[in-house]
Amino acid sequence: MKVCLMCDLHLPFDKNALQYDVLEWAIADIKKKEPDCIIYAGDVTCDGDINRYKEFIEKMKETDIPFLYIPGNSDLRDERYADEISKMASECKNSVADCTVYAVNDCDMTISDNQFEILEDADETSIVFMHHPVGSHKEGTKEKFNAWREGHKDVTVIYGHKHLSYVDGNEISLQAM
Repeated sequence: MKVCLMCDLHLPFDKNALQYDVLEWAIADIKKKEPDCIIYAGDVTCDGDINRYKEFIEKMKETDIPFLYIPGNSDLRDERYADEISKMASECKNSVADCTVYAVNDCDMTISDNQFEILEDADETSIVFMHHPVGSHKEGTKEKFNAWREGHKDVTVIYGHKHLSYVDGNEISLQAM
């Protein structure tokens, strides 16, 4: 399966900002690559503007490539829209090609018990993506995730948030757009 990964674009209010040029370039590049799926691991906006968030989601869906996404902590910065944006994430469990992709909505630095239950089915052929690395999660979630990870060492986990690119075994940190 071919997957294109994106995160941490932090779209600002000014539509003339560089991030919008980067987005157009990324979409053109993604279309050339013809992936089976696009994964976006959070922080669409810099300030939680719901209109920019919705415009981004629509723009990505127009690619006609399966698109899975979760919000990040920056998408929750405007308290008026935080709850609505938080609920706009892709379903947790998704079937793409011959792979199961888990979209873990951890925008508030927690993972719900329901998501942990769903994650129990993940195996070495699965991809799990979330916005925060485990060290950024709130107490309680850190411990639950580390316990889950002990039983799922072969599962690929992808996250953004840190704006660093590195690979440690089957854990992948994505650099910002």
